Amino acid sequence: IAAQCRAASRRECRQRSLRAKCAWSSALESCERMPRVFFIGNSFTQGGTSLPSVLAQLAKSGKRKMRVARQTKNGALLYQHVQRGGVERARGFIKNPGDFVVLQEQSQVFSLPKSQWMSYSLDAVQSFQDMCASESAQCLLFLTWGYLNGDFYHSPAGQDSYDAMQDRLGSGYNGVAQMTGAIVCPAGEVWREVYHYLKEHGGEARQLYRSDNKHNSALGHYVVACAMYACIFDASPVGLGFRPGGVSPELAATIQQFAANVVLGN
Repeated sequence: IAAQCRAASRRECRQRSLRAKCAWSSALESCERMPRVFFIGNSFTQGGTSLPSVLAQLAKSGKRKMRVARQTKNGALLYQHVQRGGVERARGFIKNPGDFVVLQEQSQVFSLPKSQWMSYSLDAVQSFQDMCASESAQCLLFLTWGYLNGDFYHSPAGQDSYDAMQDRLGSGYNGVAQMTGAIVCPAGEVWREVYHYLKEHGGEARQLYRSDNKHNSALGHYVVACAMYACIFDASPVGLGFRPGGVSPELAATIQQFAANVVLGN
């Protein structure tokens, strides 16, 4: 199956692998709907109501099952997770072809110049990707969001904006994906759509952030969860019933549509 899948699309590969793994079961559909997803990251993943928890609730509202686990630590970089045994912990959690390991790097790293993010991240991403390839799992890079006003301390020109930081993050995450063979989940690009939608429709992009203008609020978690749902299940989140308290049905539907457009049209 692995040999047959190398040249296939991501969706085809996962479907073939799952059918091979689940051929013994008459409940093939149920098996396909229950990936195991291991998250590696820091406070962007674990903060508040954790991203894995929000994603699981979103999936449940669509009658999809999944099992989630995480290794997270505030401020941690991916190479530090490797040093702390993250590769082997992830290997121990994933069980079936088509399971996922989701990697979230420290929030500024991939907005730095290429030479810097390569020194911080390339070997760590490759370690996780190599493990995932050996287990027929997917290594998913969690493209994060820019800060509300950018990160002028680390910007090349000494001044910054949300969009400029988001552009650099996208370039960095896509760059390391090309180098390693990992796959990018463009959650930050869904965030960008919502960011500008809020600004253009009488709201404030600040709603996506906590008080530090960096970490994600409950609304921000929801944006990312909708993107992750589309990435992991290859399915649109449009119409899913779960939404956090304080998020209107109209805004939830808009976010779901942005996630479908960006992820499934990418």
